[in-house]
Amino acid sequence: YQRRVRGPQMEYTQSHEADKALLVIVCRPGLATEVSGWHPIGSLFQRQLDFDLIKEQHKNFIAVLESKGVVVKDVYSILEECYKSDREKLINLGMKSLKYKTSRYLSVPRYYYSAEYKRQILEHMPFEQLINVIVNEPQIKLYKSDLNTKVISKITVNPIGNLLFIRDQQIVTNKGIIMANLNSLQRRHEINIMRLVWEHLGIPIIASVEDPDRLEGGDFIPLGEELCLIGVGLRTTLSAVEKLLDHFGTRRVGAVIDEFDQHQNRMHLDCVFGVVDKKTVAILDSIVGWQNPLRRIVREYKKMETGEWKIVSEKEFLEFLKSENFEIIMIPPVHQDNYGINLLNLGDKVLCPYKQTVEMINLKLGKEKLEVIDFHHICAMYGGPHCATQVFREVDKNNNK
Repeated sequence: YQRRVRGPQMEYTQSHEADKALLVIVCRPGLATEVSGWHPIGSLFQRQLDFDLIKEQHKNFIAVLESKGVVVKDVYSILEECYKSDREKLINLGMKSLKYKTSRYLSVPRYYYSAEYKRQILEHMPFEQLINVIVNEPQIKLYKSDLNTKVISKITVNPIGNLLFIRDQQIVTNKGIIMANLNSLQRRHEINIMRLVWEHLGIPIIASVEDPDRLEGGDFIPLGEELCLIGVGLRTTLSAVEKLLDHFGTRRVGAVIDEFDQHQNRMHLDCVFGVVDKKTVAILDSIVGWQNPLRRIVREYKKMETGEWKIVSEKEFLEFLKSENFEIIMIPPVHQDNYGINLLNLGDKVLCPYKQTVEMINLKLGKEKLEVIDFHHICAMYGGPHCATQVFREVDKNNNK
């Protein structure tokens, strides 16, 4: 994220996808991810998971990031810091996450499904136990029994297994953090968790997307102080984008509209488009062209001198990129199927999970800009290295216009 110092205060914003990475936020796979893997499709995953290998790959991912000189902070570690310094905030989140239910026709003593009893339970929990309540959202249905403790509980959980994909719960613009509103019911609780993370880090939230609008972070690509791109389609609504125009902090906003495709394999903009450097981008070749049934249309909004936003053009995606004078690398579908276009740009290096994409782009660049990161077990969860990070970047004041 870009850092601007104004007196004693520090603002956290993001200007360009290719600026140097300083701090990367990740979320290590935990119990919620493992439990979610018991039914992959119902948990928004692509295929069966090997949880041990996912943990191993994520641990290696962190080591690679740190070897590049990046500071890495894990969501669970941040929440543990919160537990130690302000435990009440985590308990309050636990109160929202843990739910007791009983039928009014069954004479279970009221105390055993009261807020008082719930808080008493949560206040006695160590961090690991409390965080597992928060990320698994248990619902406990109570029944009266004539035996033993006189109460029987049936427990169901709604594990937040996709929190590993830390890109989606928010976007970070030239003005700051905007909290998203996730499309999938399985993921809605992630917003509550990330609000607490940003609050603990002291990073203000400048705006939030509310129902019925939707916004997901994988659709946002910042390209400097002049322009940002935001995908619209399966996961993000145009109405959300139009309400946020003043919060992106750029003079122009390109809404990359997916009206005709809206496929889970291409759910976000970062699934079909990636930034190699400030002059070079990569795009999935099967979505380009005016006659293409999978085409994306870029609706360009520009802020006038009056402060009003106006639509100034509508162009096919490839045509738009050419008009912005980008060098464009076309990526074939087999590369995209293996998350080759889900590029994590660290500034000096770009991490990519598909070897063939790395070789192809490096050959076109004539240098070793891209590097392979082993991610294929995590990719089984429907995401790549860009999806699995939030990046605070150094601002390049001379090259973000």
